[in-house]
Amino acid sequence: MELWSRSGGTSEQWGSTPAIDDAGRVYSLFSNFMESVLVCFDRDGNERWRWTPQGPADDPDHRTLLFGSPKVWNLSDGGALVFLNLAYLNFPLDRQWTLLIAFNQDGLVLANVWYSTTFIFTAGGGGGLSRVLPATHEGCQDTEMAERSHERPVDHGDTTAARASLPRTQHLWEPTCAAIDGAAADLPIVIVTDGIATVAAFQWGHGRNPLTQLWMKYPSRDGFPRLTPPAVLPNGLLAMGCSDGELKLLDPLTGEFLKPWPDLETPIVGTPASFLRQIYVTTRDGHVAMVDSNGKLTRKVSVAAPVASSPLVTATGVYVTAANGFYQFDLFLNKIWTYALRPAGISSFAVGSDGSLYVVAGDQLHGFSPPR
Repeated sequence: MELWSRSGGTSEQWGSTPAIDDAGRVYSLFSNFMESVLVCFDRDGNERWRWTPQGPADDPDHRTLLFGSPKVWNLSDGGALVFLNLAYLNFPLDRQWTLLIAFNQDGLVLANVWYSTTFIFTAGGGGGLSRVLPATHEGCQDTEMAERSHERPVDHGDTTAARASLPRTQHLWEPTCAAIDGAAADLPIVIVTDGIATVAAFQWGHGRNPLTQLWMKYPSRDGFPRLTPPAVLPNGLLAMGCSDGELKLLDPLTGEFLKPWPDLETPIVGTPASFLRQIYVTTRDGHVAMVDSNGKLTRKVSVAAPVASSPLVTATGVYVTAANGFYQFDLFLNKIWTYALRPAGISSFAVGSDGSLYVVAGDQLHGFSPPR
């Protein structure tokens, strides 16, 4: 049952995934190519604060945008750290600079660090990023850009139409950060990616510059395809899907890539999720796959529409959003529930401590009561 929905933007949005802290605060990014705003709601849907990046207004040559989705790290004092990507685009210079930015639970910016630079290009009527220039400025090489433009959203009530497509977007929509336990309590290690050029790790600490770089990798330079945002597995390793269809493992302390897992033969675009032995991934062509911890592909099911979201996995089910609506599966990927809502397929579900579910569709944040 839907509890409430709230609008945070003024036009069609990319549909970033909301995040929830232990106090029930919901952080939702409403962003598109013209504007972006991070909004914090309480568990009843009341707005607490909003943060808009400073930058040129109504300037076609420059943009300052938040992108991806917020990542929350809960603190021992009841507060929270919120990590997110911020991009500054300068079209006359053909450059995009990407920063990792950190907020507290009250919307105060605590720190930011620049870690990636890419060129910008426009081709075929759509936008994209190409010709990667790492943050070290050491060299420049070409990469292809995955197609991220689509024709139109699905009609409301249609959960099977083959014509269903994803909302138009240019940037990553999933949480572009992962966080793991660091050297001490309340000092996480944050792993961040811009999706094309760079994967980097930073240690959160105290003092004037609380983000300290641990390592930085350039997947395209090292021969790896583009990677999805990272997910932390129960054993502490990172899992990242790849545009070549492989699921790769990564050591979060060193950045070393470990042996890849099965090839799903189609791009993995959502962050993997895990429960006990099983890892769940979504693919661009509309499949949800379950991979065992031994690397064996256990099952793959179709939702008959494009998927760009990540699965949410709980002890009772797997939740996925596709261009034709929302789905709930059991842990063996048997379909339990569907819900038609447009435009969907980019934002993933987020779950609160009470089991309530949150997801963005269009410019609306929707809250659902816990499933029974």
